[in-house]
Amino acid sequence: MANILSGLAGTDKPRASTVWYDDGRMNRILIAMISLLLVPWRSSAAEYEIDRPFTTIAFKIRYATTKVEAWFRHFEGRIRFDPAAPERSSVRVVIDADSVDSRIRARDNFMMGPDAFDAEKYPKIVFESERVVPVERDHFRVEGRLELNGAKKPVILDVHYLGEAKVQRWTQAAFSATGTLKRRDFGIGWNRRLENGSPLLGEEVELSFEIQATKQDGPGRHRRKRRANESQSPAAP
Repeated sequence: MANILSGLAGTDKPRASTVWYDDGRMNRILIAMISLLLVPWRSSAAEYEIDRPFTTIAFKIRYATTKVEAWFRHFEGRIRFDPAAPERSSVRVVIDADSVDSRIRARDNFMMGPDAFDAEKYPKIVFESERVVPVERDHFRVEGRLELNGAKKPVILDVHYLGEAKVQRWTQAAFSATGTLKRRDFGIGWNRRLENGSPLLGEEVELSFEIQATKQDGPGRHRRKRRANESQSPAAP
């Protein structure tokens, strides 16, 4: 009987090597978990190229008592966009400063001259995003820097994603963006006084982007790029 009781009592002792107390196994599990955390996150963001013939980049400024609008005819840009994680998106746009078109040649020449864009000295206008902040579904705030007339200053764009569609063999996305800047921040301070003493030009410039961009995948990628580069932008309305 004593032997039996002694045997039963012995079964209550914890085993020295259960699976949960195996130090080697636990170490392997911890190493595996840490490795997963250290693996770089792979974004599903897609690359898009701005389709110039179907994109408008424009600005407005007050002139006397009204607002005058002008467009740029030559530009290029790339967008990296993930609708599921917009904060991982980015955009870069490069504009030819001497392609401005306000429908009046003398005014265009003035804007390309040293009192405005100084296109001969600074031929490119560049916007590059630094941060994308979601506001609500399909609505973002894009914070970036604009390089214009030799100055590089922060500019914020209010952007709406308008959706994506398949056109023939290409996938195209659309975006609409607006923003403002102070022209004096970029060294553009030229002005005159009207008879009533008010300035001829306003200080604030309104920016507008209506963008169609082609997704850079599929068999038609390079052909689409050539067609876009060879086409001429439609005349400004």
